[in-house]
Amino acid sequence: QTVVSENPTPNQNENTEIFNQLLNNDHSIGSRIKLHSLVGSFGLNDKLQCIRELFHGSSEAFNNALETIDQQSDFQSAKRVMATYAKQYNWNFESNLTAQFVQKVERRFL
Repeated sequence: QTVVSENPTPNQNENTEIFNQLLNNDHSIGSRIKLHSLVGSFGLNDKLQCIRELFHGSSEAFNNALETIDQQSDFQSAKRVMATYAKQYNWNFESNLTAQFVQKVERRFL
């Protein structure tokens, strides 16, 4: 099981700024609907793609990440958690999938 520190290092705080660049200005109705939980918010294809590309094929890591992110009190804390996973799994910040994941997390904290 992956352990994610809730007290990020200063370097983690700096790394969270990359997520701000992935947020789009989509003003559609769907982008403004708050998600009450990330668990269960991914369709099967999206879930499988995230597991494969963002979590190196580990469904356990994906599920743990969603649960850990869901437990955060705000988006800033969630970004710090995502930064830990992004570093651990070497996320590609040029990928649409990474942007979609970050945008979904943002919707959780609207």
